[in-house]
Amino acid sequence: MSYLEPKITSSDTSISVTYGTDTIDIITNGSIVGETITGDSGGSLNPTAGNWNILGATTSAGTSPLVTSGAISTLTITAQRSQAIAASDSTKVGLSNFDSSNFTVDSNGFVSSVLDYSLSFMLGGM
Repeated sequence: MSYLEPKITSSDTSISVTYGTDTIDIITNGSIVGETITGDSGGSLNPTAGNWNILGATTSAGTSPLVTSGAISTLTITAQRSQAIAASDSTKVGLSNFDSSNFTVDSNGFVSSVLDYSLSFMLGGM
């Protein structure tokens, strides 16, 4: 009686299979297993030599508090700095916003109070 010997295969080459005496070696191909990552812009990113670069950055305040973008095998995550605005406005929200009648925020995202605490203390406030 004869039988067929089963074969283990990988149609997309993400796994290589070799047969030895009484052994089967199964090895995953690192550059294929994680095939792509995708940010908000830049399309699908393939790894380079099995590696992606994921970088962080900041930008001035605007309409999207956190944005991802990519090129080649690098995904950049950009967070907005704080800002002072006159009223709540969801189209201008950064990671944080401050009431512009009570706070100022410089271009680096540094927040300061507009109140003079020494005068306020002398008048019995704060």
